[in-house]
Amino acid sequence: MGSKILVRNISKTFVRKGDGDEESAVEALKDVSFEVADQEFVCIVGPSGCGKTTLLRIIDGLIPADAGEILIDGQAVGAPAQDRGMVFQTFGLLPWRTVAGNVAIGLEIAGMESVKQKPIVQRWIDVVGLAGFERYYPHELSGGMQQRVGLARVLAIDPVVILMDEPFGALDAQTREFMQEELLRIWNQEKKTVIFITHSIDEAIYLADRVVVMSARPGRIAEILRVGIPRPRWDHDVRGTKEFAELRAHIWKELRKDGHGVVAPPGD
Repeated sequence: MGSKILVRNISKTFVRKGDGDEESAVEALKDVSFEVADQEFVCIVGPSGCGKTTLLRIIDGLIPADAGEILIDGQAVGAPAQDRGMVFQTFGLLPWRTVAGNVAIGLEIAGMESVKQKPIVQRWIDVVGLAGFERYYPHELSGGMQQRVGLARVLAIDPVVILMDEPFGALDAQTREFMQEELLRIWNQEKKTVIFITHSIDEAIYLADRVVVMSARPGRIAEILRVGIPRPRWDHDVRGTKEFAELRAHIWKELRKDGHGVVAPPGD
């Protein structure tokens, strides 16, 4: 597998104005570099405020970096594009649209004819396990079901890269684990390249091929760890294995070096 995403020397500082004319600068990211292979699943963990979401938005092209570059398939990223899909923590569904209507949004924006949209929309509704809920509205769905709609909406545009910003953070623990299993099943089937941000060490180890550990602000790469636990993982008690426990302890130790910031501790 070749390199799909290249993050090279990314730095970002936010400058804000106070009540007067004075300005304050917050250095969010400093010289961040790593690569993601084609079809690889990479999770990023780090303390709150270390720039994880900022980095993901730069990769998506939503905001510019001050220095460095992002390459996807060798092409520089300068703005959002159809080859990338973003799944946010907040579900972001349009309340006046049904499940099918929400899944179709990206296809509509791309200018696809309605008659061509329908089989694509139905396929992804089926894949995420929402068959029979096509005409339901967001307020009629559970949190887990709403996040499934968000995932189907991204998958429908057939991106080569999926960027996920703590997508399961608002879910209860049981639903969260179930959604992790479902995500791995879909990823195993579709083989997309995924960058997934999480505060949960356990979630990162369970999902990822590699875990990128970031330092406290300004965010830097502290360590990149390969997860050697065999796949598929949803049909085994991988969280109870020695390998899982050792990785969890190692990452937690690395994150505690900064002495501040918040991440979900082992066992989350």
